[in-house]
Amino acid sequence: MRTSACPDVAAPFCQATSTAAAKRGGAGATTAYVKVLVCRPPQSNWSGPQHIDYAPVGMRVWGYTNNVRSVRGVDFAFDFPSLESILGESIDLQQTETPRLQFFDERIFRIGSLLAAECTHPGEHSDLYGDSLVTALVIGFLRFGRDRAQEKKQGTLAPWQLHRAKEFMEANLSTGVQLRDLAEITRLSQSQFGRAFKASTGLAPHQWQMNLRINRAQQLLLDGELSLAQIALVTGFSEQSHFTRAFRSIVGVSPGFWRRDRRS
Repeated sequence: MRTSACPDVAAPFCQATSTAAAKRGGAGATTAYVKVLVCRPPQSNWSGPQHIDYAPVGMRVWGYTNNVRSVRGVDFAFDFPSLESILGESIDLQQTETPRLQFFDERIFRIGSLLAAECTHPGEHSDLYGDSLVTALVIGFLRFGRDRAQEKKQGTLAPWQLHRAKEFMEANLSTGVQLRDLAEITRLSQSQFGRAFKASTGLAPHQWQMNLRINRAQQLLLDGELSLAQIALVTGFSEQSHFTRAFRSIVGVSPGFWRRDRRS
């Protein structure tokens, strides 16, 4: 899947086409173009629509706006055949040929917004976080309109799979872990692993990894041998400010305050 965060597009007229991003190649490769209006125009009192457009290969999409200064969206291009290995199931390509314009789904919209933020500020979260969002977005589109209450209940990981996944994440705190790594060592697809891990632990893989990082950081803070910047790097954070924000969101205080409080 290729993503691109779009700049503000001037009104009253804007046009987008799927022909550049969507193309059909050898072996039946199929790409689809998706545009998600990920945030409201900048007026503080805006209460207009937020919507999602889905267009299959080669379909031209255009839109007209009036009395709106700017809009912001994000485009996603799906290569469905290559996504089958991620999902661990075959995709009905005929289903992907039907356009869906001007619709709204809270879950898809929320995931699209999070991915747009990740594109705008790369490196803010772990690779696991981005992988999980991409997988969830694809599943959301393929299952849009289904009755979720009727979907098959997800099973949990076998004990050996759960142990191996936890061990792998703990051993790679500083280098980062991708969803495909965990899927490979547990012999599952990325989609199957993500759902089964959450069913087993109550947390998504990236959330579990974040807790591991914070727990390790607390141990290093108590040791007192490393600076905050060094602890951030050892525990896999891109920079000290990211480490501080993550630590505060989970523990409730900054790492510096937490260390001083434990020493007093």
